[in-house]
Order: sequence, then C-alpha cells, then structure tokens
Amino acid sequence: MRLLRPLSFLLLSAALGLSLEGRAADAETCVLRLEPAGASPEWRKAADDARARLGKSDGADCREIVVHVALDGAVVEFATSDGRRAVRHVGQPSELGATIDALLVTLPGATDSSTEARSPPEEPPKTIAPVFKLAAPNPPDRPPSTSASSEDDRASHLRGALTLGARMGWPGRRSSPVLQAAAALGVHRWELGIFAQWEPEYGVPSGTLPAGIHMSAVAAGVSVARREPLGRWLALVAGVQLGGAIVEEEGDEQPDGLGGTQAEVRAGLTLGLVTTPKSALRFRTTLAFELVPSRLGRSPGLDPALPMPPVYGLTLLLGVEGDVL
Repeated sequence: MRLLRPLSFLLLSAALGLSLEGRAADAETCVLRLEPAGASPEWRKAADDARARLGKSDGADCREIVVHVALDGAVVEFATSDGRRAVRHVGQPSELGATIDALLVTLPGATDSSTEARSPPEEPPKTIAPVFKLAAPNPPDRPPSTSASSEDDRASHLRGALTLGARMGWPGRRSSPVLQAAAALGVHRWELGIFAQWEPEYGVPSGTLPAGIHMSAVAAGVSVARREPLGRWLALVAGVQLGGAIVEEEGDEQPDGLGGTQAEVRAGLTLGLVTTPKSALRFRTTLAFELVPSRLGRSPGLDPALPMPPVYGLTLLLGVEGDVL
C-alpha cells in the first residue's frame, strides 16, 4: 500500500501535465498562409517577418491569417478561434506587419464563459456577423504606397508602346521626325523588348539639306531594360539597345546615279520615365543616345558628293504604353 500511493501520485501528475500541454498546444499562435504560393519575394519576406512576430506574441485568440496577394496589394483575412473574421487591404509588403499588429490589438475580447454558465440565455444567441471591419492603423513615417511595386512584381507581362519624337545626328546637326513602335516582355522588373522606327526626312537647323538632297532611315532592334518605381506616380526605365538601320541618301537634282542605300549598326543607352496610375494607357518619355561604331574615326559615305550620314544620334520620344497581357 505504501508503494501504491507514490505511484498513483506520479500517474496523476503525468496525466495532468499531458492535459495542460495539450491545452497549451491548442492555444499556440495562429497559422499565417500566403496565397498564391508563388507570390513575389517581397511578399514572401513580409509573410516570414509576420510569422516571426506572431511567434513572439501571445496571438490573442487568433486562429488563422490568410494573405491573398493581388495586383493592387493584398487582402488580409483574420479569423479568431470562435469564428469571427476581419478583412483588411494593404497596399504593399511593408504594411503587412503593422496591419496584423493592429488586428491583434483592436480585436474585442472574448466573453466571460463563467458568466454565461451562471446566466444562460433564455433565447438562442443571435448570430454574429462573420465579417467586420476594423479601423485602419496609421503608424508614423509610413512610406507612401506605390502602385508600380505590385504591378511590376507580377511574374510576367507583355507591354506595347507607340511614341513620336525627333532624332538629332552629328556631325552636321541633322534632325528628323521619328515614329517608333515597341513591345516588351517583362519578368518582374526586367524587360526584353523589340522596336522599329521610321526617320522620314533629315534636315539641318538653317533649313533642309542642300538643294535636291534627301536623307531618310528606317531602324529596328532589341533592348534590355529594368523598371524601378520612383514614389507613387512615376517609374524609371533604364536600359541598353542594339539595332540596325537602312539609311537612304539621294540627290534629285544631281547627276544620275548619285546617292544610294547603306546599312549600319547602332548601339546605345536609353533612359525614360513612365507614369504609373491604374489605367489602360500610361504616358512615357524616352531619351536615347546612339552611335554607329563603323564610322568612328572614319568618314565613309554613300557618295563622295553627298554629306556623310551621322555618327552619333540623340533621340527624344513622347508617347503612351499599355499592357497587352
């Protein structure tokens, strides 16, 4: 009998410990899920940071948090252990932690179960609305939300652009109107594009080229660029391009056979700005600097009697772009 009492006490203590441990496991912090699983790295990092913060807090009576990533930010669904839910919208990944903290703080407390036991209601309890809205947190020094971030973080997209401008060439300070059409396949913030442009008629500042002499060109090529948001309304697009052009130069009032057509390679750098409002079309401007490597240090021309085509070119374009896919 003396041995049975300590043994009974040990068994009772072990059972009580397992019960408390099970209750503690049930009260662990809630689960945070990110949908879709292939969201951008910025959203995945924000979700990991939020999980770490939940692990350090008591979690209130939170049961589950689901973050649905969309083009204009993300929708946060907060569910408690007794079935209540809250829905919030966040504009960018940096807002996720503050939003979850606000939900944990402003969530109303649970009803005292002992009071309910002493005073059972005579009528069935009214159904609580499954969704309710909470006041938006307003922490200080929050960076402004940028629509460009969520838009450019998509896995892939196809854009098209149509621009009009002018091209100035040196030596000779020749200028021509330019019409350009372009398309680009984007992967996150990188873009691989193609372009084609028409330069219908070159002239000089004092007027046209010498009497009876005309020069025009058509060009096409490929480009690689990266797009970075600049605040709320603008994005910077910088890249490189490589292409070819067919230059035609002729003299109408010159002897027969004067002039001709010549192919040239153009390489250059581009820098541009794009507006980022949520609309079908966005305004864009591009400045491109190009050179013709085959003419560096040389003076080849289509005909000795005609001026040499430009070696350097500076192009300014204004126009619109839009998403195709």
